[in-house]
Amino acid sequence: DMDLPVGKVRIRKNGSSGGQKGLNNIISLLHTNEIKRIRIGIGKGEDAINHVLGKFSKEERIVIDSVMDKAYFMLKDYLSLSFENFMSKYN
Repeated sequence: DMDLPVGKVRIRKNGSSGGQKGLNNIISLLHTNEIKRIRIGIGKGEDAINHVLGKFSKEERIVIDSVMDKAYFMLKDYLSLSFENFMSKYN
């Protein structure tokens, strides 16, 4: 998510697409924005397309790798905790 700093995790119960075309399509197809989501920040770039599709810098890669290392535990907690407790733990 370009609206979050690199590596920042934000968990939401619902909300708008935030301009993301794929999420906008899902909301449109399901006729609801009540979609649980885990957002991971990639920071902003001057050229959005190249930033999203490009490679992370060495410093950014370290942060992203750290978040990805935690993803297993986040998934485990997502499956075992109430969503509110899951959000409280990771937001």
